Amino acid sequence: MSQNTLAFTDRWLTSLTPAPGKQIEHPDPLTPGLALRITGAGKKTWTFRYRNLEGRQSRLSFGQFPTLKLKDARSLAHGALAHVRSGDDPAQARRRRRHGHNAGIVRTWNDLAERYFQERGVLKKSVNQERLLWAARFGPQLGKLELADLSRSHIRTHIRKIGEGGAPIYANRAQALIRQIGNFGVEIEALESNPAHGIRRQFAETTRDRVLGDEEIVALWNRLELVACTRQMALAIRFLLATGQRRSEVAGLHARELNLPNRLWIIPAARAKNKREHVVPLSDLAVALLSQAYGATPAEKWRGYAFSTALDRSTPLDSSAISHAVMRAAERLGLSDVRTHDLRRTCATNMTTERIGASRDTVARVLNHISAVGGVTAIYDRNAYAKEKRAALEAWGERLLQLTQQDRLDKTTGTQ
Repeated sequence: MSQNTLAFTDRWLTSLTPAPGKQIEHPDPLTPGLALRITGAGKKTWTFRYRNLEGRQSRLSFGQFPTLKLKDARSLAHGALAHVRSGDDPAQARRRRRHGHNAGIVRTWNDLAERYFQERGVLKKSVNQERLLWAARFGPQLGKLELADLSRSHIRTHIRKIGEGGAPIYANRAQALIRQIGNFGVEIEALESNPAHGIRRQFAETTRDRVLGDEEIVALWNRLELVACTRQMALAIRFLLATGQRRSEVAGLHARELNLPNRLWIIPAARAKNKREHVVPLSDLAVALLSQAYGATPAEKWRGYAFSTALDRSTPLDSSAISHAVMRAAERLGLSDVRTHDLRRTCATNMTTERIGASRDTVARVLNHISAVGGVTAIYDRNAYAKEKRAALEAWGERLLQLTQQDRLDKTTGTQ
């Protein structure tokens, strides 16, 4: 940063070059608060920092250099400073002018988050989980702050507290969420800058490898309704373990996706993570679980969502609720560190054991992993592994029944 008043001229400012990957500010030595910001891409913008009479720091952007010359930028800064000294807040006034009659709606971070969820939520499958995350971790504390009152230090301290409280991955997700909301605030011009920008990820993440053992599978399968959840939720969790599919796909399973004559569940591309239609062969166990969920025989009477608490089956279970139920059940059963995705991994791992003997490629196709179904040939070989997939899922279903029914038999006969 140059402090040479003689050098701070239009000619010198024109000669300044960007630093790739960095953002640099050159403060004007004659006008406190005024600076020329240069992005890594070379964009030069005049900014003015100030504190209002309440002590809250804000920043204004005046325009780009060289369209706006040094003399004009200084004049704008002096004018803004005069407004501040008279009790006005130029940044807040600008936001109100831009938003018109809606200005008051986006006043706090909770206001901004709500607008983000409304406008961006229609494009994201994870909006319900993000709403829950915001409500739990930001809404009661940081969310109540006015937009200009939240600092980078506030955010970093809050994220550290979440992670050090035993939820480091959750803390990283929270950090990503507030950064996205802050970026949205800049986009709609509710914020001059994003206070969450520039904070490095606070906690390292390691790949989970948790697989449930036989006794843990039995405990979870046979005791779900007793310790943690409703009948419909328990059936959804069992179906997830039996099929190895993702929680959002299981939660949204609708009767129209079922080809029962051929015992197939066809997940449409719009609901699949990799945006490819996915065919899941239904084992005897999977069909039995669906029969219990729909509570109707024959299958021709099945209508609506399989796993629903609504009498008319018009609404599916919330996928995040499935995760909460799994964690709650595991905790009450004394099972260590179990997450919903661990059930999917448990299914996959068991299918590749010597007992079942499915190939890794077959299991990857059961799980609809991109690495297994990607490429041009995926368009033509949709059913190429149908036989292998069905055999693997059928064998896994039989193994689950063997484990869980034997446990019930042992308890009935008193066998240990």
